[in-house]
Amino acid sequence: MVGRRLVAVAGVALLALGASSAAAEPLKMTILYKLAEQTRYDIPLPDSEKHWVRIAKFTGTVEGGGPFDGAQATEMGFHDVFPGKGGIGAPLYHVLALKGGGTVTLRGDRELIVIPTGTDKPATVYFGHWRILGGTGAMTGIQGAGTYRISPLSPTESRLEFEGHFSPPKP
Repeated sequence: MVGRRLVAVAGVALLALGASSAAAEPLKMTILYKLAEQTRYDIPLPDSEKHWVRIAKFTGTVEGGGPFDGAQATEMGFHDVFPGKGGIGAPLYHVLALKGGGTVTLRGDRELIVIPTGTDKPATVYFGHWRILGGTGAMTGIQGAGTYRISPLSPTESRLEFEGHFSPPKP
């Protein structure tokens, strides 16, 4: 009887260890992106004379983020800009080329909120959510999702701060 209980307790402990190793891991990483190339078009509109669109490619390096640390990051996407107004942006795609080989592709959906400050310059909050679309090589089968905040530093540089969780691929 004691032997059966011991086996049952050991079995539950092994199941718990197995479940915890398969659990999602927290993720926190930053990417400083610099504009690599773009095609931009000014499209004045009656309610937004400075409106413009572009297809752009940004490049950078991942800082932090566990297995993603040091990855070369490429962001590609469509930007539909209404200066001084908020809006929901088209998706951005982030391809992370990992130092040890393999890639991870994320899709980011974003929104810009403009908050009047009573001055010439309104405050902006630029945020969104992301999800992993898939991986290659050692990252085949990876999954994950979370939120991110975008901080434009200049017309050609942005800092993106990602938080969320991911489930590493099973060996």
